Amino acid sequence: MMWRCQPVKWFRARYFDRGISVCERWHDVNAFIQDMGPLWKPGLELDRIDNDKGYSPENCRFISHKEQMNNTRRSRVIEYLGRKMSLSEFAGLVGRKPNTIIWNLRRGWSINEIAEGERVRVEKPTKLGRLANELISDRAAGMSLPAIALKYSTFSGNLSRFYRLPHIKTSLERATRKETISTE
Repeated sequence: MMWRCQPVKWFRARYFDRGISVCERWHDVNAFIQDMGPLWKPGLELDRIDNDKGYSPENCRFISHKEQMNNTRRSRVIEYLGRKMSLSEFAGLVGRKPNTIIWNLRRGWSINEIAEGERVRVEKPTKLGRLANELISDRAAGMSLPAIALKYSTFSGNLSRFYRLPHIKTSLERATRKETISTE
């Protein structure tokens, strides 16, 4: 604790440059033992409650190593059900590995989706382009190939090949299903 707060190059940026110091009273080891000794139990570590404040009786406590790791500046804080917690605490609560949660967050999952364990699929426009999407919606609306060919000044043979492409076929089937559901 005393060594960390000195202007030593290894800890300088983490402690000394941030203004974290040891209170004057604790420069005497007997005073530290008098203040903190009764609180110590085997397996506990000294922790600063507020990481931006120094070592003093008001800002220090003894906690387990696991709790200490949740109280670092690099801990990712997640808010779930109105409570703020570290990523590892959240992982324990929902029964998932922290790396899985990080991966899901990077892929755009919400905290609720991660907690429930399933992704809510949102229909997004296909990546086919505006014209392809229009062709699919025209066909789903029931327009004939010759009518669509006339509308876009092309040949119906070209459209026939276009509609047979596997990814277009899938998009067309989805769009046709939506049309039949919405008309009923």
